[in-house]
Order: sequence, then structure tokens, then C-alpha cells
Amino acid sequence: MTTPDMTMPDEIALFPLNTVLYPYGRIELQVFEARYMDLVKSCLRADEGFGIVLIKSGSEVFQPGRWRRPELVDIGCYGRIVDWDALPQGRLGLVLEGRQKFRIIDSAEDASHLLRANVEWFDPEPEPGLPMEFELFPPLLERLAAHASVRKLGMEGQPHSASHVANQLAQLLPVGQQEKQQLLALEDPIERLQLLEQLLAMLEA
Repeated sequence: MTTPDMTMPDEIALFPLNTVLYPYGRIELQVFEARYMDLVKSCLRADEGFGIVLIKSGSEVFQPGRWRRPELVDIGCYGRIVDWDALPQGRLGLVLEGRQKFRIIDSAEDASHLLRANVEWFDPEPEPGLPMEFELFPPLLERLAAHASVRKLGMEGQPHSASHVANQLAQLLPVGQQEKQQLLALEDPIERLQLLEQLLAMLEA
């Protein structure tokens, strides 16, 4: 792995979650903890992002006196804020778009209990066209994208791109987080499409 974009930092803030983000995918977040409110404000000012990484064990939320640093998987996705809104009770609603995968080298917790990590970046995935054997995936993705909760994310589809279709379908399919992490870890979009095909067959069985 190399750093394909010299503007990508070697150290990034992490936002551990019980979910997985993919390049070209989008998720909604509600932010209310002080450490993440400060992170979001800093990212908006500097036009930067942060890393979304799946929690293996532990809590998403800091609890004084009961806090234990969560155990994380080692592969995550860097996300950028593409939309935000003020919500009741002082919360922030974010739409985050996945940009680039990374592997955590090491991480540390700062005084605010925000996790920061030294990372290495995956090379951008190849961008092959969508093979004919997966021609049913774009219509499926279109049906999923028609749901109101997905429409407001504003994901832009590219039905002829294997990487876009694979990642956005992986983002939206109702499969377990371990399966989603397995999909994220694959470096070939065709292999991701093949695994998605297997997971769909299991959902339909």
C-alpha cells in the first residue's frame, strides 16, 4: 500500500462505530458528544475528514467512570462531510461520504478521549466496467436507493462501474457488520461483487 494522494494525512482522527463505510457510499451520523462536536467543527473549518472504523468490542459513547477504549478492526474508510444540519437537543446531523480505505498502524487516545491513528492508505481500487454476469445489481441498487431514508443521502450512482456498484450495494444491503467488514477488506471490486452475490443468495434463501 502507498499513499496515492499526497494531501492525505498520515495521522487522522477516528470515529469508531457499529457500522461500516465504503468508498462512494454514504451514511448518516448524529453527533452529540463534545469530543466529536469539536472534531466536526474542526473538519468543517479545515475541509478535512476523519476515519470511520468498526468496533470489535466496547462502546461508541464515552461514559465517565465506565469508559474502556473500544477494540477496533484494522481497516476503515476515510469520510468527508457532504451535508450537515442542526438537530434538536444540540445535536448535529451529518451525511458522510466514504472516500478512501486505510489500515491502522497504531492509535492513541487524547485528553478528550478522541482516538487518533497513524494509518497507511490503500491504493485506489481498479475501476473496471460492470461484468454482464452482475447486470441485475444496478436495478437492485436503484430500488434500494428509492427508499426515502436512502434518497436523502444523495448518493450518485454509476451503474457501469463495478467499484461504485459493489461499494454502494455493500453499503445498503441488510447484512451483518462482520460481512460488511469482510466486503470492505477485499481489494478487488469483482471479488466484492462475487461475495455480494453469495450474500444475496443467502438473504433470498
